[in-house]
Amino acid sequence: MKLVVFLGVMLVSIFALAACSTNSSSSKSKTTTINGTKYTLLKTLVANRDKGLTDSDYNDYFSGDDSSAAIMAIVSAGNVYVNGYQIPYLTDDGTASTEELVVDGQKMMWLDGGAGYETWYWDAQKMWQGSGRDLTTTAYDFTINLGYREGEAVKLYAKEGENTASLIEFTVINTALVTGLDTDSSSDTVTVTTTSETDDGDVTATVDVASDQFDSDIAIGDIVILTDDADKGLSAKKATAVTGKLVETDDIKNPQWLATDSDKAVDFSDGLIDRSHVPEYARNTQFIRGQRRLNLYDYDADVTMWQTSTGYSIGFTRGDAAKGALEYGINYAESQTSEIVVSTDGSDVSSDTYWVTQDIWDTYQTELTTAKALLEDSSATNLDYDAEILNLANALGGTEDVGQDFVQNPLGVIGSMQKGTKSS
Repeated sequence: MKLVVFLGVMLVSIFALAACSTNSSSSKSKTTTINGTKYTLLKTLVANRDKGLTDSDYNDYFSGDDSSAAIMAIVSAGNVYVNGYQIPYLTDDGTASTEELVVDGQKMMWLDGGAGYETWYWDAQKMWQGSGRDLTTTAYDFTINLGYREGEAVKLYAKEGENTASLIEFTVINTALVTGLDTDSSSDTVTVTTTSETDDGDVTATVDVASDQFDSDIAIGDIVILTDDADKGLSAKKATAVTGKLVETDDIKNPQWLATDSDKAVDFSDGLIDRSHVPEYARNTQFIRGQRRLNLYDYDADVTMWQTSTGYSIGFTRGDAAKGALEYGINYAESQTSEIVVSTDGSDVSSDTYWVTQDIWDTYQTELTTAKALLEDSSATNLDYDAEILNLANALGGTEDVGQDFVQNPLGVIGSMQKGTKSS
């Protein structure tokens, strides 16, 4: 399986394949030469959905008063590159320079739409977002927000001797939680086994990486950053692992992070990192749900936050603390449900007692039994425990998700229970 991960959300409506042999960079990325023209790095920015380029930034790095026009002028010149791939420029009559982008025989992007509103689309299976964007809207998005993908570096270059931007380069990444590794010395490749989220649930997937592009520090249970570069191909690098604790706040869905070597808890940015190969139980929102619903904030053990090189959170794992956390979660779940009864409509339950329907109770009991059995399974891994913590948390449920999408935020027992209506 060839994973192509360069297709980003920033300027996604205008990609095309470039003649990459004309693009070279210095070892420190201070200069780059494209089509014989040398460019010097002006500024490296980190994308953030809440903060785009300021007026001062534009005055410093772009020419003219109209920032959208400045961006589009660079696009039209064919001077925007993503992972070494050139975004398709516009010809003199305003049309795109190519109709489709093909990589290794796979059509990754194609131009479609009616007159005056042609949009670039891409293989939705390769990206978390599947909607197209027209050229003008995309330029505006980049101008205002630096796109919607947080935590990735955007580099602004000027022609040698000039001081305003005329070339933009940025890198788009994908991420994966490693569940298996297999090295094939005959082909100099490493097959990384991962888990991909689909409409039918999490499924096993594999990604082949050349041995010289594979970080030898990567181990099963790590989260890795996958980057597809036009010159080097696909690479896998271990994400930054930081140990610490999630600290509960009044905003129950947004805890703070207390790193092991720090004495102050801080907010952390989830961002919109592409987690195509990270299973639900390791993703920020779902991991935090497990912490919250099973009261694991009170379980005194560090967890690992996996980050991009720019400090944005990709996800979490519990490592060797996972089994103990699951055992704690089982005990907590039982303590919260010991007095709940089963009823069809609550008419036979006193007003001081909570009840749920039989199907909700059975789902919870089945998951509780599964969790207890996993504790006794000698072949279970730390990732198995992490996955079961989320399953049990979903079955136990919570009142904080009432009114939200049932599939994404299952209510479980706690979110569904009601007081009886039987008169005393």
